[in-house]
Amino acid sequence: MSDGPESSSKVLPINTENVFSILDSNELVVIIFYTQYDSKYSKFESIVNEAAMKVFELYSDPGKVVFGKSCCSEKWIYSGGYKFYVHDLYIKVFIHGKLSTVYFNNLDYMSVQEFVSYVQNRLDGSIQEISSTCSIPDNPKVAHAKAITGYFKNKYSSAYRIFRKVSMNLMDICRFYAGFGEKYSTMYSGNQNESLIIFKISDQPSPEFEQEIFSGDSSDYESLYAWGTKSCLQSTSEITFDNAMELDIDQNISLILFYNPDDLKPVRQFKDIIKTDLEEWRDRFKFFTADGQTFSLKLQQIGKTITDLPFVILNSFNTIYFFPENINFTTHHELKKCIQNYYLPCKKRTVNIFPNYIFHLFRKISREPVKLEKIVLSSSDSDEDDGFGLFD
Repeated sequence: MSDGPESSSKVLPINTENVFSILDSNELVVIIFYTQYDSKYSKFESIVNEAAMKVFELYSDPGKVVFGKSCCSEKWIYSGGYKFYVHDLYIKVFIHGKLSTVYFNNLDYMSVQEFVSYVQNRLDGSIQEISSTCSIPDNPKVAHAKAITGYFKNKYSSAYRIFRKVSMNLMDICRFYAGFGEKYSTMYSGNQNESLIIFKISDQPSPEFEQEIFSGDSSDYESLYAWGTKSCLQSTSEITFDNAMELDIDQNISLILFYNPDDLKPVRQFKDIIKTDLEEWRDRFKFFTADGQTFSLKLQQIGKTITDLPFVILNSFNTIYFFPENINFTTHHELKKCIQNYYLPCKKRTVNIFPNYIFHLFRKISREPVKLEKIVLSSSDSDEDDGFGLFD
């Protein structure tokens, strides 16, 4: 190998010919996408190169971690079945061949240490070891914190190796814990893989109702990954400013409960209703909870204050619908009626639910909300007309 800067770089060129073999043979692959004449990348390249060198010093074993770079025009990006598009300086992470949900903001300010810390946390910090079934940390201020806990005979079992792979992929949306040893043997008695894996959401009134035990083959990566993804993503998620983009909040129809963090009872009631009575709507809606104090300044822009908490809104592609104040969202009949009315033509609605604002509620910086004014419908108006328009 020559001593030139290109040959000594630990950032591999990624192209259509080598990408899939690289993704399949490495635990973690960080790919920086760039355009051919992007001035940003030329400034960013030295940071990436230095980060890759430091990571290689920590994880030099083959198959552990790779930093790569790929031109935005490479065919594999669009033909590989991945649901992302790149047109500028952009970073994507692949974990055990699967595209991660992690999203890097403010690339202009990314440092070498931030890259190194991310890799270390992903490879070494995805699982917290516990000493007993009672030692799982719980933070009552985190509404519905999601956790997957595995109990295994030892760290060398095939079931634990698969569990670790899944945890690396899903650690951004769920906490992972693991216990080892004979003291847990009664918990997985009769399981051929000598393991027990449980999904649970914390801070619930009935823990036994909230937990779900994995019934598949814990040595099958695809099976456990699919179960973990469904459990973590389809359960009610907590929105923050940091994860709103990952949750695609702006690109879905969502039912969102804003709550006061000093009173989590409404959160539990909302969650229970969704679990027991609104499961059929999960293919049309996403259900979320949000800390009303965190979003207080944004809520003020649409006329809501802390004293209004808790309340439910419907967010449809950045169009915000308020529910009538007399609606009791803690009863599934009234909540379901509101959802059903959303799909009815304006004249046929029995619940007064109409669009109120167009607004990026879950972005820290956004344009001012646009208020929607109701227009009186004449008898000749179509039933399909929502009867709303914009006013300046």
